[in-house]
Order: sequence, then structure tokens, then C-alpha cells
Amino acid sequence: MKRSVEQQEKGRPLFFKDPLITLRREKSEEPLRPSRPLQTVFSKNGAPPSPGTRTFLGEEVDYVEREEPIDRASPACRQKRSVLFVKPDYSIVRDLFSGEGVVNIDWLHSFAPQARIEGNLAEGFHITTPDGRLWLVAFGTHMKGVEARLKSTEKQVVVRSAGPLPISLTTLLYPDDASSQSRYDFKSLYFPSIEGGSAFEVLTATHTDTFLFAPARKRLALSNVRFEGEQLFVRRDYVGEIARLFALSGRFCYWEGKTLFESAQPVPFLELSYRGEILHVRGTLSGPISFYADGVEEVHVNGEKSYFTRDRDRLILHF
Repeated sequence: MKRSVEQQEKGRPLFFKDPLITLRREKSEEPLRPSRPLQTVFSKNGAPPSPGTRTFLGEEVDYVEREEPIDRASPACRQKRSVLFVKPDYSIVRDLFSGEGVVNIDWLHSFAPQARIEGNLAEGFHITTPDGRLWLVAFGTHMKGVEARLKSTEKQVVVRSAGPLPISLTTLLYPDDASSQSRYDFKSLYFPSIEGGSAFEVLTATHTDTFLFAPARKRLALSNVRFEGEQLFVRRDYVGEIARLFALSGRFCYWEGKTLFESAQPVPFLELSYRGEILHVRGTLSGPISFYADGVEEVHVNGEKSYFTRDRDRLILHF
């Protein structure tokens, strides 16, 4: 089956397109066939939503997700792919296969034949062409390894997993200019679990991005973070202050003793952007929701200035 992930921006090369995913049952050479062809296309300007898709197009992030059966003979065997685009820099692609049985899965990423591929599974792979560079990090459950190989018309990075379902794979794709001296680091915070949970950080010279993917029970607790929801993205600036947040189906996030947000009901999509004394809030909002807002004097909700009440370092919005 094919999935398309496109990041289009003027002046930046299109590195990653049409990753080929092959899934086979254990002791079978015949790949499973989807009930119908499926492509999840994600671009900066946002593809129109299609059936079975959740889409959020925000100021700081874009998100798209789609889930489909992957075996016509077994509708319970499904694949869910989500793509989170952290504007304007990079994408996080997450595949979760669910169902029963033991399978072998290959993710094949193709690049131009002149590409130079360097790196390893722990630190990721740097793919360099004359036009640009891509940092690729892959991690997940039941992983059997990653290899780079040369074909007559292309170079490939192949990620292999094998084991009982469910199986998850998260791929970090960070394009950059070939002449850039930027340095990025990756840090795992929570080893991927069979339920689909994982957490990691991407560190740069100017900020640290933290990602949490909760397991099926939708709760994940680390040493300094407690989160209830499906996915969480938090950016801290170089002094450690919260700058951005995105939560999918989030109910609360407690971060180093601070309540970043809290709601009586899960919020389908929530995006926060702290810009000096102004807090920008976007999403599908209802009921009272409280936010961390130390130093915030003005709030804009979905582009409109909004009234709020304050409780010490938190503000409360009523919808």
C-alpha cells in the first residue's frame, strides 16, 4: 500500500514522497491487500478533508489523520496514519497497525540516486543531495532494524518491524538547506509500548520540542509531565518558557507543577501560541477551559479578542 506525505514550500526540495509499506502475515509471502487504495496527502496549505480523516489547520501546526482496513479478509486489521506538521520546519509521521496476528512490515523510503545517506538507528539518518538535506529518525515497536541500500535508479532507507499486532512506527522528517550549519538532536523519553505510547524530544539551538503519544488508555505520565489525551506537542524556547502547544483530544496537561491546560471534557483540537503578553488560542472549544498564562494580558480565540477571568497564574475561558 502507498501513502503520500508531501511538504511543499518554495525554495525547499521535496525529499520524501510515496513511502511504500509492505505488510505480510507470518509465514506468508503474499502481502495483505487494502480494501481500497488509500492516500493520506498532507501539505502546508492543507488538503481538503476526505472521509475517515481528522484535519486541523492551525497557525503553528497542521494535523491530518486517516484510518482504514488493511486486509480485505480481516476488517479488524487496520492502519491509522497521522501527520503533524510543525510549521515551518518538519513533520512527524505516525503509523499504528492494529488487529490480531503476527506480521512483518517494511517501510521503504526512496531518494535520488545521488543522495548520500549517513547515520544509524540511534541518532537517525542524514540524507544529503546537491539541493538540500533531510534528517530522518525512525522508532517504534518490534523493530528489527534499519538499512540503507543502493538500487540502479534510487537509494533507499528500509525500516523493518516484525511481531504481533499492534505495531507502531513514528518517523521524524526534518528537511534543511544543504549549506545550513544547524544541529538537531533527538532524545527518547518513553520507549514505544505495544499499546502505541511513546515520547521524545527534538532539541535545537533555539528551542526544545517535546512530543507525547498516549497509549490506548489515553494517559501518559513522565517524571515531569502528566497528560490525558491522544497526542501532545510542546515547544519551549531557549530559556525554557512555553512557546507553543498542540493537543489532540486533550483533557489536561500538568507540566513541571504547572497546569498548561485543563478541561472537564476532552478538547478535539487545541493550539496555544504565547507571544509576549498575548496568548493565541485556536481549536474546537466548549465549556470552561483553564490555561497557564503567567504574564498574559490579552487573549485571542480563533482570531478574535476574548474576555477571560484570572486565577493566579491561570486564566479561564468560558465557551
